[in-house]
Amino acid sequence: MGTEKYISEVKVISAPSQAVYNRLSNLKNLEQLFDPKKMEEIKKQYPDIPDIKLDNFRATEDECSFSISPVGKIGVLIVEREPSKMIKLSGDKSVPFQFSCWIQLVSVDTLSCKVKITLHAELNPMIKMLVNCRRFNKNTLRIKSKFRPLFKCHLFEMIGVNLPGPGFDQ
Repeated sequence: MGTEKYISEVKVISAPSQAVYNRLSNLKNLEQLFDPKKMEEIKKQYPDIPDIKLDNFRATEDECSFSISPVGKIGVLIVEREPSKMIKLSGDKSVPFQFSCWIQLVSVDTLSCKVKITLHAELNPMIKMLVNCRRFNKNTLRIKSKFRPLFKCHLFEMIGVNLPGPGFDQ
């Protein structure tokens, strides 16, 4: 297995870095992503979103676990925080491959910040091929447009902002 590195584009979010940090640095806040009613609403609005079943969500401020079909149980831990600047996450021993993820925040002004996400993942050749076939640029993480509604309606709604820019749809 080899370590793959994926880096998002830097995006500006219309929210202060402290507000974004406060939401993302507490894994209990991710529970909103698993609300079945919201998932059904999104699926009705955007029928092209892949059918992903998420359940058995459990969380503390520092760790969470959930089941995702067809992958199985996933556990995520926050391993490092720097208030208003950085959150580092890692997979626990239940994940099918080890990963670490850095969320970096930089204040632009009192009402906005820049965000960049870096993912390091230990991928076996089969998973690596699947990831690269799904339009992952060599070193740039891009989210396909059919996933955009899921992120727009859930993750960024949770933070309290709209999904930034077109780089997330490619």
